[in-house]
Amino acid sequence: MGGEPADFARLRREPRPNPYFDAADGATHLCYVGTLLPLGFEVLRALLGAVRLLRQRGPERYERLHLHFFGTSNQTRPDAAARVLPVARELGVADRVSEIAPRIDYLDALTVQVQATAILMLGSSEAHYTASKLYPALLAGKPILAIHHGESSVVEILRRAAPPPMARVITYTDAERAESRVDAICGALSALIDHPGHDPAVGGRAAARGEASGYGNPGERERATLSVRSRAPYLRRWALIIALGEDPR
Repeated sequence: MGGEPADFARLRREPRPNPYFDAADGATHLCYVGTLLPLGFEVLRALLGAVRLLRQRGPERYERLHLHFFGTSNQTRPDAAARVLPVARELGVADRVSEIAPRIDYLDALTVQVQATAILMLGSSEAHYTASKLYPALLAGKPILAIHHGESSVVEILRRAAPPPMARVITYTDAERAESRVDAICGALSALIDHPGHDPAVGGRAAARGEASGYGNPGERERATLSVRSRAPYLRRWALIIALGEDPR
């Protein structure tokens, strides 16, 4: 599922060096950790189109924004091909984007999320897509910008678990595709830059609920290795338990 509650708690108590960005430099560091799937490029283009629009509408905000993508290739070899930067260059916003295509190690991935200004979650063109990244994003206790299909369980969970400004959720549908939401995404980026809405207590509450729910035991972790489709109801159940302290069964 991407992280243990105790690991996040320890990283808050004992911060590790962050080799990727300076969390104290005053910039807005929006971080995405995980694979960029083929069906996610439509959403990526909408996001980067919104960054381009932000440059037109608010150049000072544009200069403060840095988007970081880690592990987008889901490969460990150092020469893994970039997936985000080619699109960023095409749209003229590569100066605001950095990408580490190979997977980064576990503690580095958690450090990035704990030290980010906000966490980015990108959906798929498929309605059933349920992001396993949701669990660690909630545990990190940082604001979330999520761009997902309106029928994804991610939308329901975030709206219940982390209402604005902790989670800003932009939705699209099969009829109104992600590219039609560029203006809304741009507005969410502007709001995030101006008012991040950081609430570290969210991560602490999520960690406590995760431990109380028993997720840390080996049997629960083993079940989390199921395929994405088969584990969607399971993920929804556990994310709600962790975030809300309730069992939706």
